[in-house]
Amino acid sequence: AYLLPHLIKVTNIDQPTFEFILHILVTLNYEIKEPPKVKTNVLEDVIGKELNALIGKLSPKELNNLYRAAHFLKIHALRKSIAAVIATRVHIQPTLDDYNGKKKELGLAKELNTEISKEYKERFPFMN
Repeated sequence: AYLLPHLIKVTNIDQPTFEFILHILVTLNYEIKEPPKVKTNVLEDVIGKELNALIGKLSPKELNNLYRAAHFLKIHALRKSIAAVIATRVHIQPTLDDYNGKKKELGLAKELNTEISKEYKERFPFMN
């Protein structure tokens, strides 16, 4: 009991986030599988049904807090799964209709071109 408040204070991981990570670990029997590279926008196909039920509907802010905590705690597979959640939200199938639909959904003002795509791939390698 003494270590938990001390750990939270040192890491800036709030108690609800820490407890949520514990819940995820217990629910998945401490076995989080590392996701493959994202090639679909169907999240369940990337991170599995159980983990999708736990983190698939989180807001960007909640995902960011969870990612930072998983990073500090060195839970690499959870960190990659969180990145996969974000990647599936912006994944575009190689059709013009899908591109236009995702562009509208994300509220993008600029056209995606080869130069911007290359920059995104360098900045966000989990999206490759």
